[in-house]
Amino acid sequence: MSVTQRNGKIDFYKFVFSLVIVLHHARVLVGDAATYFLGGAFAVEFFFLVSGYLFMQSIRKQTAPAVRLGDETAAFLKRKFKGFFPEVLVAWVTGLVLLAVMARKNIVLEAVDTVFEVALADMSGLHIGSVNGVVWYLSSMLMCMAVLYPMVRKWPGMMMQVVVPLSVLLVFGRLCGNGMGTHGPRDWLGWTFKGNLRAYGEIGLGMCLYDPVQKLRSLEFSRFGRVTISLAEHAIYIGILLFCFFCGQSRRDFVFLSVLAVAVALSFTGKGADARLFDNRVCTALGRFSFPLFLSHRFLPESLQHVLPQSMNSDLQILVYVVCSFITAFFVMGVSAYIRNNMPRWKQAAKKLFLA
Repeated sequence: MSVTQRNGKIDFYKFVFSLVIVLHHARVLVGDAATYFLGGAFAVEFFFLVSGYLFMQSIRKQTAPAVRLGDETAAFLKRKFKGFFPEVLVAWVTGLVLLAVMARKNIVLEAVDTVFEVALADMSGLHIGSVNGVVWYLSSMLMCMAVLYPMVRKWPGMMMQVVVPLSVLLVFGRLCGNGMGTHGPRDWLGWTFKGNLRAYGEIGLGMCLYDPVQKLRSLEFSRFGRVTISLAEHAIYIGILLFCFFCGQSRRDFVFLSVLAVAVALSFTGKGADARLFDNRVCTALGRFSFPLFLSHRFLPESLQHVLPQSMNSDLQILVYVVCSFITAFFVMGVSAYIRNNMPRWKQAAKKLFLA
């Protein structure tokens, strides 16, 4: 890895899978028959696996004894929330405005109905309406990490060698045993959304990758071994993309999820022969852009339905939608950076105004 301490290959595939999700949601605009990557919802699995690995990496960096776990867990969740909330907020406001202007929706009612969504609390069950439905991923991720963080810090050996692997297996078995795939995050299971089980299982699986990856990173591979790792990584990623392109939801999701976990683990080792090729500013920029892109497209198909002529070719509609998604993502990224840079000054001004 480079001095930036980012993994260029993971960054590159973050962008690729974000684009797959964007293309998948074109189905709202053009219908299933004309949609590319109809099974593209599976791309979210990549992000959960990566989040789980990085989550475990954060825990392993904590060398101090686990004493004040409540404070430590709250501080961790606060950092995570602050890290992406400006983008979530700007994307939500942007979606509200576009739906009001283009789809003639009542912006006040939409804001009221989606207040739990923008607060990243709707996957608790407080789901009334949706402007930017993809934020379910963040909501589920935060709730799962809130449960896992203190327990892994308190009992690292027991949790990572027994409890997390076993519970991941049982969660996937629950979904597969009921004939479910991984899609449909807001399918209600009677006590929680399916997306929460999906998040727990996949974040847990990503956490379980961490220790094996560290062992692989400590090894010195031959040139043949490094080439083999690179070929295996890309072969799996390409196979997953083909799966997203040709297939819909099924219980086979869990087979492909297991294979995808292998590719993510190999990518994090940095031992592939082409690892340095991806370790550059372009891949870093694509990785950073993937999150605004992920957040800035879901409300566009419904908005564009009301302004694009019905006679327009479906491929052209998809092209317009993708271009609009990129433009919106750049806008969200820029405004979020401005908010993040000026937030300390605004907080200081608010303290002077309201506090004696």
